[in-house]
Amino acid sequence: MWSRLPLGERLRAEVGSPRRARRLDSSPRSRVWRVELSGTAAVVKQLVGGPEATERYAREVAALTLASRIDPPVVPMLLGTDPDQRVLVLEYLEYLEHQRPREDWVVTHAEALARLHGCSGVEDTGVRPAWSDPTPADIGSFFRLLLRARPRARRRRQQLTQRLGVVSQMTADGGELDYSAVALTAI
Repeated sequence: MWSRLPLGERLRAEVGSPRRARRLDSSPRSRVWRVELSGTAAVVKQLVGGPEATERYAREVAALTLASRIDPPVVPMLLGTDPDQRVLVLEYLEYLEHQRPREDWVVTHAEALARLHGCSGVEDTGVRPAWSDPTPADIGSFFRLLLRARPRARRRRQQLTQRLGVVSQMTADGGELDYSAVALTAI
């Protein structure tokens, strides 16, 4: 497994030299490390996988930049970027490491999404990231995260996996799968 931290000289000069780098679980389309920069925890994320990685990187940088307007914040602060390597350096949200999701996390998540959607205006046309459907590997990675965060999610994951199997059989003739609609039925 490739684990070299992709922090070039320019980015090191901008954010500092990393110490104590530890590879974290991530989706198949990214590599993520927890690092220490100047005594402060941070996250280094590199978008990889496929010819669309550059577009995903640009969308993520745009989304984080737009979302940084929201107070109180709903996303980690973007500390630095390297477009050539598709690397983002983000604030590490320490409190999330030791905190289990609340029972009403769906409501909190929906409120944060509403605030995100409201943070841009007409002047941001063309800057806002376009939607791209999650891949089956992305969905699997998301469910593995859910299972670690909340064991009771196993039943919901099994139900959704069954639904995805049924839907994928229904779309085998070339129809498109609307993951968002399927995911909403599982909540």
